[in-house]
Amino acid sequence: MLKPMYYEFFFIFPKERELFESFLLDTTHLALEESSLEDLKAFDDKETIEFISQSSWHYFATHDPLKKDLKEHLKEKPPYLKNFVILRSEENLNNSLILALEAFCLNLKQNLQNEFDFFYLSRNLASKDWLEAYKQAILPVQCAKFYIHPSWHQKPSHVVTNDCIMIDPALAFGSGHHESTSMCLELLSNLDLKRKNALDVGCGSGILSIALKKQGVSALVACDTDSLAVEETLKNFSLNQIPLLAQDKVIYGSTQKIEGRFDVIVANLVADVIKSLYSEFVRLCNHTLILSGILETHLNSVLQIYYNGFEILEQRQRNEWVALKLLKKQPIN
Repeated sequence: MLKPMYYEFFFIFPKERELFESFLLDTTHLALEESSLEDLKAFDDKETIEFISQSSWHYFATHDPLKKDLKEHLKEKPPYLKNFVILRSEENLNNSLILALEAFCLNLKQNLQNEFDFFYLSRNLASKDWLEAYKQAILPVQCAKFYIHPSWHQKPSHVVTNDCIMIDPALAFGSGHHESTSMCLELLSNLDLKRKNALDVGCGSGILSIALKKQGVSALVACDTDSLAVEETLKNFSLNQIPLLAQDKVIYGSTQKIEGRFDVIVANLVADVIKSLYSEFVRLCNHTLILSGILETHLNSVLQIYYNGFEILEQRQRNEWVALKLLKKQPIN
């Protein structure tokens, strides 16, 4: 009897990583895991460290579409291995997925008038219940006052229940481990939100919406353009035993469906989407706006747009990711 297999793909995207990650999500609807050599060392995953360090990475570039063996090239430039994306599948997507990524690269070149490239490795492994192996790798994380943990980890006795958020990671939705999510939680934890209303744009797993409810907001609206995210948010509200009150809404769609004004808005998105939503945030925000998911390379272009309507109260950076807490500028009478 043949042993069941699963397939593991490693990607490095030197430019516009969030665009490529969004493409992978839309194309495969599979979990993505952002990782690094440091993360693998922390989990003592010697087998994977050896694989990605010793293997010959494949390469695709729009300026030279011929694939190359970049083993020596990568040894000379170890920063390429600082961050990579892991995708796991029970199906062999090797041909179809790589061809789709190559076509996506060429479309980006045409639309953005720039050159793009990516590196990739793949391997197939005998299934050793990789879901269980994945679970063991997802550890609880402390984000300011919030203790984020999956359902298979018990909260420590000293942690207050109201400060716990239970999230079972799915797809690429926030679980508190990514820098952009953790910085959002840190900025939220300092706010007095009792009797305030809040909006979570791009709610994903619902982790920020849950944090907002635990911070005492009296009315919450969460929205996402991905129907799977809406389902995930509702599931995690139930998992955390947080009731949806009459004034609370989880909406499938963007901000155009939303009326009214909000004391606090959180948006953990990507820079291009954040820039496109400026006028909507001016319309909807009454006081505080928290933005995250901004790569450092895109920060200035975001600030140039938001400077007209918002004042920067706080800026945080972790690795290449930036989060902002902004105050809505009030018109002078």
